[in-house]
Amino acid sequence: MNKHTEAIIFFNTQGICKEMLMPEFEAILDGVVCLDELQGQAAKCAYVQIDEHLQIIAIVLFLLDFDQEGMADRQWNIPFKHLLPTAGQGPNWGTGPIKLVTQTVCTNDTYYASLWDSGTIESADELLLIKEAIKRNRLRIQGQKTATKKEVAPQERTDDQSILKIKQQIAQLKQLFNDELKRYQQALNKAKQANEELVSQNQALSMQLETQKQQFEDRNNYLTQLLKNAERKNRAELSIMQRQIELGRKFQTYPSKVC
Repeated sequence: MNKHTEAIIFFNTQGICKEMLMPEFEAILDGVVCLDELQGQAAKCAYVQIDEHLQIIAIVLFLLDFDQEGMADRQWNIPFKHLLPTAGQGPNWGTGPIKLVTQTVCTNDTYYASLWDSGTIESADELLLIKEAIKRNRLRIQGQKTATKKEVAPQERTDDQSILKIKQQIAQLKQLFNDELKRYQQALNKAKQANEELVSQNQALSMQLETQKQQFEDRNNYLTQLLKNAERKNRAELSIMQRQIELGRKFQTYPSKVC
């Protein structure tokens, strides 16, 4: 099975401005690493597949948006490997035409707006710039041995150790990010649960207050009716007493004659 290396190249108006291997690019997509130099930009990028002979076998020219803090768009998702089987033919640099996916050379309309075409830099062809960058091999991609073992091996071991450390640091950062995300999610769930309990308690208190209010109104109506009944009774008794007093006065005014 042929092995290949995946790299990502960033462009600006002057040419190539940044190169990285796929693990570093994945850290950017995960939000672990930001790119201050690309804040608020829609960056032109290239996904490049390189074989063990450091020959380019495929290129995908794509766009990636960065916010004002240099964080990559978290919604971005282009499946490079799924686009390559239907890719067009690019230039032949000695090993046959490379696979090429651009905005013009793309059979999948879903990703049309997320791609771009080469030829935007007046002073150079972006595809040739990619070829020269891979040839310079600043990413220290390991291919088949083409140099003297005494001269290259120590440097390669050092580079391997540096790349391994970077990968380990990226893995640690990813783990820290995931752990922190889990803690935030747990805290959010607890807050939601507490809020639901408060809402339930509030509803219960509201029902209790409504019941007490109804009971108070019923009690008040009952007492009001009792008071009205008592007032009517008192008026009747007072009226009777007044009649009796008046009759008593009449008898005193006209005493009965003694026969």
